[in-house]
This record gives sequence, C-alpha cells and structure tokens, in this order.
Amino acid sequence: MFELQKTNLTIDTDSYLRVRLYFRTKASAFPFNIFDCLFLSKDIKESIKLVKLEKAIDSDLICEFQDGGWQTIYSTKNEQETIQFFEPLFKNIKQNSINFKEFMRLKEEGNELAEQILKQISPE
Repeated sequence: MFELQKTNLTIDTDSYLRVRLYFRTKASAFPFNIFDCLFLSKDIKESIKLVKLEKAIDSDLICEFQDGGWQTIYSTKNEQETIQFFEPLFKNIKQNSINFKEFMRLKEEGNELAEQILKQISPE
C-alpha cells in the first residue's frame, strides 16, 4: 500500500492536495470519480469494472496525487494499490465522520422530499 508524504503542507491557494484518477485510453484520458463511490455508497471495485465494461477500457486505473500547482507528488498505475488505499479510507469516513453521517442524512431527506414533490406535480 502506498503512503503519502509531503512536508510543510499548508492549506492555501497554492498548496493543497488534489487527487486525479483516470484511465489511459487510445484517444485521451477518461476520468474516474472515486468519490462517487463514497457519496453514492458504491463498491469501488464494481464501479471500476462497470466503467471499463461500458467504455471498453482495457487499461488499469491511474491515480495521481498532486499539489496545488498540479505537480504530481505521487502516482501509481497499480489499480489494486489504489483500491487498497481508498477502501479503508472510505470505510473510516463512513464509520467515524460526523459530518459525513450528517451529509448522508440530509441527502436521504432531500431524496424523500424530491419524491414527494414529484408525486404532487406528476399527472396521474
């Protein structure tokens, strides 16, 4: 598993961490938003497999961690390594983050309200 090490990281407009995940295709790079797996409660491995199948991609997922200047400070083309990094991270966030739990509660509440509104305005 990889570890990120960056010394003297300060949070300002020039210095922060970005995560870029993509598949290399013949034409270009196809982005993959791994955070959808967290916020939409999707399995990372299955999501990757589905994107590869739907888009006929035969490359592994590439993961880059970049600083505020878009300089890559760590990169891996090992898809399994990326999955092994994000799975426990997302599990930890889901189990221990009060803000994430509140976000999910509000998301569910919003979905329920949207369904109620659609029922009220839908022609029967």
